Amino acid sequence: MRKLIFWSHLTVGLMVALVVLMLSLTGLLLTYEAQITRWAQTPAVSEVGAKRLSADELAGIAAIETGGRATALRFAKDPDAPVAVQVGRNSTLFLDPFTGDLLPEQGAGVAAFFSTVEHVHRWFALSG
Repeated sequence: MRKLIFWSHLTVGLMVALVVLMLSLTGLLLTYEAQITRWAQTPAVSEVGAKRLSADELAGIAAIETGGRATALRFAKDPDAPVAVQVGRNSTLFLDPFTGDLLPEQGAGVAAFFSTVEHVHRWFALSG
């Protein structure tokens, strides 16, 4: 009887420990989701240190590049960082602040990765 209680207690304890470990690791990743996503999706600019375009010039370029659908420009504190062009609620494009060129999208896999991590954290990757 004592062996049965010991082994069942050990087995249940290990299963609970694995669940807690999984929740801890996925929770840690989700804590830094915004920072990692921002880092992965921000492309590098081409001519660091050159003369920047004015906000009006960048707004005009953003309007042309988005077909007039640009809703906002976001400037980072770093003068060499790209300018984020908000298009609607869910779409962001990046402009080179020195040349006005549209920068290529990056970090598409990061959003899919964090979606999977969130699914594992919330539902243990089960469906239904």
